[in-house]
Amino acid sequence: MSPLTPFSKGTVMNPIIIDSNPLVLKEENKGRLLCGLSWDPNEESSVGDKLSSALGRNKETYDLDLSCYCYDEHGSLMDYVTGTDGEMIDRSENIHHSGDCRHGAEDGDDEAIAFDLNALPDYIQHIVLLAEVGSAHGFSDVANPYIRIADETTDHVLDDLKIDEAQNGDYSACVYATISRRNDGTWLLYRNNYFIDHERIESWSDFLSQFIAK
Repeated sequence: MSPLTPFSKGTVMNPIIIDSNPLVLKEENKGRLLCGLSWDPNEESSVGDKLSSALGRNKETYDLDLSCYCYDEHGSLMDYVTGTDGEMIDRSENIHHSGDCRHGAEDGDDEAIAFDLNALPDYIQHIVLLAEVGSAHGFSDVANPYIRIADETTDHVLDDLKIDEAQNGDYSACVYATISRRNDGTWLLYRNNYFIDHERIESWSDFLSQFIAK
């Protein structure tokens, strides 16, 4: 996918949808999904990173962050979940973040968000998933950045993305996907795979509302 037009304040964007597929949820699963973000510690830091670290600007730690933003049917922000203390559970207690990881050394997902879709209140109709580089790097600087959506019960992967192979590795944020509820109660997965530098974003809640299919 080629880089998309940079966002600027006041820009009105159409929903950016690469494709959509109904999420296949087994009856016994009760609508439980997992979004996982993983990466590996870089074996060697660059000379520039070591110099920046010596000057007090820590660039030797490669830190990725996973979050989600929840909207109602009108595109108004209703809640958000991040790995920060106090922001790890939505107010309905049906979306849970595993917690912040700053090193990428865990087995499997380094950060994950679990969703009990069937238990979510009606005011949550859309969930936008965001991955960011929390340190002063782009995705291409990080070893094996990978994001996926899976059935939480079986761990069957429904969709995934190797972020550093997406030809947008110089960016520091990826709007990965949007999960939206249909009128019949089923959920659709919209694959966004939209890359941008997070420094350009004044408000993630405003920016991400543009990825909702209305």
